[in-house]
Amino acid sequence: MIRDENNQKKRVEQENKIKTDIIRQHHNIQKIKRDDIKRKIERDSKGHYESKIDEEEQYRVSKENEVMELERIEMELIKKLQNTQQIQKDAYNELESALAKPTPYLKPSGVGESQLEDDDEDD
Repeated sequence: MIRDENNQKKRVEQENKIKTDIIRQHHNIQKIKRDDIKRKIERDSKGHYESKIDEEEQYRVSKENEVMELERIEMELIKKLQNTQQIQKDAYNELESALAKPTPYLKPSGVGESQLEDDDEDD
């Protein structure tokens, strides 16, 4: 009888140990699954983050190129404007100089007809 009780007790202890081992394994499996899920989430997040950084870098480079092109166009337009202004200034100076010179065809202001006729006789 004591022997049966001892056997019974040993069997119960073994069953309890097996149950404890099963529960421990189950917890370990769950921990491994949680860790795997966590790593996957971190990996996905890192991939998304890196992709976003690449996207933003491409956008930045694109905008920098756009700004450089606009600056080039601006410089080109400034040069054209300066050239146009110089042409206008030269034309204005020519016109001013032409208007300042008396011509035999135009009566200068304050000069009488007799003086104009005198100029014609010199030719």
